[in-house]
Amino acid sequence: MTDSDGPFDADDTDGLSANEIASLNAEFRRLWPQWRIRAPKRLNDEQVVRTLCHHITRKYLGG
Repeated sequence: MTDSDGPFDADDTDGLSANEIASLNAEFRRLWPQWRIRAPKRLNDEQVVRTLCHHITRKYLGG
């Protein structure tokens, strides 16, 4: 797995450099295990991914 592997890519992160996108994906990979374990059982993986991506986006991009 490279630093760019993850849910963030150039298509949905307009204006970010490759290094910034890699940082977002690294943060996603770091947080994913604990978020998946703590997520309510009613949420599927896709819903947890969306929620975590939203969290990372707000935290690092103010969005």
